[in-house]
Amino acid sequence: MHRPWFLVPGVAMLVALSLAACGPRVARRVEDARVALEAARAAGAPTRAAEGFQAAERALKESEALLAAGDSSSLLEADFHAAVAAATAHSAVTTAKLSTDLEKAAASAQAA
Repeated sequence: MHRPWFLVPGVAMLVALSLAACGPRVARRVEDARVALEAARAAGAPTRAAEGFQAAERALKESEALLAAGDSSSLLEADFHAAVAAATAHSAVTTAKLSTDLEKAAASAQAA
């Protein structure tokens, strides 16, 4: 079976274009993870949800390193680590806020 000669370059161009579009999206996701980590820091997560906060930091550092590598498999993995970092940071914010609320409720109950 004879295949048209233009099929191989066409497929190669489609793959190249789709990978080129991944870079800005992954960079945006890494930036979103940075913002989420800063929100966690502001909420007191380093002390009130230390384990989750440290996990978010590790995932963010890994995503930044993979984003810097820039090849297609690194970009996919950077995207994954950035998503994990953002989700873990959001979880740390919630844990820190709940910890603060619990301390306030305990202090209020003890005062009563």
